[in-house]
Amino acid sequence: MNGAEYFVAPSVLDADALQIEVSRVVDPDAPDGGEARSERFGAVSVLENAGDYLLLNASRLEPA
Repeated sequence: MNGAEYFVAPSVLDADALQIEVSRVVDPDAPDGGEARSERFGAVSVLENAGDYLLLNASRLEPA
């Protein structure tokens, strides 16, 4: 695992999840809106529970 990142997620997310999948745009400035890419993250930990939202830290999983 490598590439730890932070995420804000709705608190309806299972806070005990072992992995999350994140979809995001590769180039948000592209004229067509950009191509979306999905990535899997593991070692998910909740850093803060703010009621409606969770602040998560997770590490990018190597591509399969």
